[in-house]
Amino acid sequence: MMVRLDELKSGPALVVCALVVNARNETAEYLGSLSPAERKRLDYVFQRLAELGRAGFRDETFKRLEGVVCEIKEHRTNTRLFCFISGRRLIVCTHAVGKPAGRARYQVEIDKVQRLYDLCLVEGGLP
Repeated sequence: MMVRLDELKSGPALVVCALVVNARNETAEYLGSLSPAERKRLDYVFQRLAELGRAGFRDETFKRLEGVVCEIKEHRTNTRLFCFISGRRLIVCTHAVGKPAGRARYQVEIDKVQRLYDLCLVEGGLP
């Protein structure tokens, strides 16, 4: 399996990347399906993360869900980007979805991120 990272935004605080597994970038696919206005809102979130880090957000915009698994919320578009933190300066977005319905659905997304994180560790896809 081939794993690599595509940079979405880089700044003094953090680098935000999308995970590419076997030439498939689920984050980019989701972002490509959004309207230009929705995409602009998410680009703003990425820019703030890169410039200010996690401290630049209220708890509900960027929060740790379980272990290394985190979530970036953009409330106006109802988008949830699932990600993990690697090291001190790297946020890796694994995939994005519209607002998941219910706690059981969140657990499915959390499990997916954890599985992809483990894959990155095994494949050596993280710097």
